[in-house]
Formats: sequence, structure tokens, C-alpha cells
Amino acid sequence: MVGPTIQDDLYSLIIRFRFHNYVLIADIEKMYRQFLIREEDRQYQRILWPKNDQILEYCLNTVTFEFDPSYILAIRCLHQLVEDEGHDFPFAASILKRDLHVDNLITGANTCEEAREIYDQMTKLLSRAQLNMRQ
Repeated sequence: MVGPTIQDDLYSLIIRFRFHNYVLIADIEKMYRQFLIREEDRQYQRILWPKNDQILEYCLNTVTFEFDPSYILAIRCLHQLVEDEGHDFPFAASILKRDLHVDNLITGANTCEEAREIYDQMTKLLSRAQLNMRQ
């Protein structure tokens, strides 16, 4: 099952993005592959692989890109990061829940100083989950 949509649609993000004087665009590096699936739930992520005359079966340990529930699982992990660690990074916390489309950050600020503060806070918040922004 795909799950509910818990992010704004791309159109809303782009409209909001156009109002900033300074913009920040980034990608969370290998986001889907960074989140481990609980051991008891791994049985629901199986891959069958034909090899010679047998079928090999693999259980995936991380959220895997292109599976139907991958999107909701990864975004929900980021929302949990905001709940757990966001109090230390108020700019980044609100932006991570508001200005993210899948694994792409699309945000900005009115001043250069504010943009730098967003960048610093976002980098520190994501590092608490061992996630890295790139671009």
C-alpha cells in the first residue's frame, strides 16, 4: 500500500520557493537507503531473484526506492527526526516538514544571513540521523 500523502504538492512548493530572495536547493544523499526497516517487518520486503534453475529470495533491510510504501516510510522517518531533534534547530525543523519534496529540499530566505542559518541548522539536524545534504 502506498500510504497517505504527508508533504505539500510540488506546485505549492514551487510557488512558495519563488518568493525568496535567496534560495537553497539540496538533495538528501541516498535517503531511502539510510533508513533501516525493523527486523520483524523485513519479511514484507522480499525480492525473488531467478538464478539458474532456482529462485533465490532476499529480504531487504532498508527502505528501498521504487517500492510503493518507500515514499511514506522515508518521509515519516524525517518527520520523526523533526519530532526527536527539531527543538534544537527551529528553522530547519519547520523547513524540513514544509519545504521538502521527496528527498529534495526546495526552500529559501529573505536575507543571506538567514539562508546561511537555515543551511547550518539543516546540516546539523540531518547529521543527527547520519544524513547528508548534497548539491
